[in-house]
Amino acid sequence: ITTDTWLVESQGSFTYITVTRDKLCIPVGGSVSVPDTGLSSSQTYTQFEAKIKDKTIIKVPKECSGVN
Repeated sequence: ITTDTWLVESQGSFTYITVTRDKLCIPVGGSVSVPDTGLSSSQTYTQFEAKIKDKTIIKVPKECSGVN
């Protein structure tokens, strides 16, 4: 799987999110660190299905309108 990782810096924290590079942009991992507090957290997403089963429970952004 080819992925891209994005960094968001905000209020002294650093958040990284890794998503698939295809048009689905599926999150596969992420991490957060707050150096001033020593907080560090990471997540890895596995065994996911690349589709939205029930689109009535969320508002799908127009950029994702072609996603199953």
